[in-house]
Amino acid sequence: MKKCHVFRVLMLIAATILMKEVQLGMAFNCDSSLLDACVPYFPDGAPLPAYDSQCCQNLRLNVYCYCELLKDPKYCKYLIMPRLDAIGKACGFGDKPDPKNCGDFTGCP
Repeated sequence: MKKCHVFRVLMLIAATILMKEVQLGMAFNCDSSLLDACVPYFPDGAPLPAYDSQCCQNLRLNVYCYCELLKDPKYCKYLIMPRLDAIGKACGFGDKPDPKNCGDFTGCP
């Protein structure tokens, strides 16, 4: 009886967290134009952005938008570059997301 009650409580907590995550994801306004501030940092040999730069601030605003931003032909090529790893680390992120995890992504438009 106790196991059943604990299981129900855990399921309720999990469902609540999932609902909040969905609401959060729907609340984000993915704005690809915010990536303009990062374009100068993509060429090989370019300096990396400072942690408090406009580029890093804008990446933080779009942190949950990676898959959506891949659909933008202007920025897709940047988002799949290995250089994004270094830029992301300079901004305080880990490795860039894997485009293969973006469901219907088959390549840049």
